[in-house]
Amino acid sequence: MMITSSAQAMEILDDVREEVTFREAAIRYLAKEPTPAVTARLVQALQDDDFSVRWEAAIAVTQLGVTGVLEVLKALTDPERVGDPRLRDSAYHILHLSRAAVPVSITDLLGALKGQAADIASLVEANHVLRNWKKYQLAEARAARQAGTKDATKVNIPGPKYAPARLTGDLGRLAKH
Repeated sequence: MMITSSAQAMEILDDVREEVTFREAAIRYLAKEPTPAVTARLVQALQDDDFSVRWEAAIAVTQLGVTGVLEVLKALTDPERVGDPRLRDSAYHILHLSRAAVPVSITDLLGALKGQAADIASLVEANHVLRNWKKYQLAEARAARQAGTKDATKVNIPGPKYAPARLTGDLGRLAKH
């Protein structure tokens, strides 16, 4: 089967009845021209029922660099998704391989992904990494302005999806599982 468009690749990836090799090919096709929607879908594929689809998605997300890492962190701050061990396992491998691309420490997050109460701990630590990354980005931008550099590189770090008050309620709900 020859894939000719991102829309077709998304359809193939979404069809769990499709042959695994075609779904893997769809991931590789999508990874060639990543848009925000494609990146989000590749991270969603980290929760696929088929191991080889998850593996191919993890490779693709790792190759996206910072963009992929940010989308993984965003997924880990979603209480609806962080409870899935498939996401946490894939996230662990992606983050471990992408350590050099992350300008803040992710050591605690890596430990949380494999530790006790991994769903809750991972959510909290991913939130912490996003906050620290945002602070790092702001400090870099401030330093660039002070140095008179107008072309400072700007990466859009999303703020954590859930505020501390919201996290407390969601953590309580997760703890019941």
